Amino acid sequence: MNIKELIEISHQQALNSGFWGEICKCKKPRPFELGRLCIKCEKPIFGKKRNISELLMLIVTELAEGCEALREGHRQDKAIYDYYKGEVIKSEKLAKSRWVKDTFEDELADAVIRITDLCGAENIDLDWQIKKKLEFNRNRPMKHNKKF
Repeated sequence: MNIKELIEISHQQALNSGFWGEICKCKKPRPFELGRLCIKCEKPIFGKKRNISELLMLIVTELAEGCEALREGHRQDKAIYDYYKGEVIKSEKLAKSRWVKDTFEDELADAVIRITDLCGAENIDLDWQIKKKLEFNRNRPMKHNKKF
């Protein structure tokens, strides 16, 4: 999966889950139709406009949950307790092969999903932005001339 596909999937799942309000099912939404109503069903074509500051704080919240999981030692590769199912995983090998909710890695994934959902709503080409930022950073001085 590439970044553009991740953005499309993340945002479509958020739309389908109602995070952007009721949406039109009559046709495939396009970002430039944000807030417009469908002629057939009179529902928003692409969902409602949301407060971007609120969405950014939800991303920060996922990162804070990641920090808490890290503080508590909840890592995917060391999980011996499946918090989602509420059961102890006996074997370390089995623990490493299963996805476990509320781990550091799970919370990082949540943050990326929220970021890509926002990019989908705002029609941001994150792939292009990341490439340009990496090019810019390649020529910056060590630690960007900071102590840390």
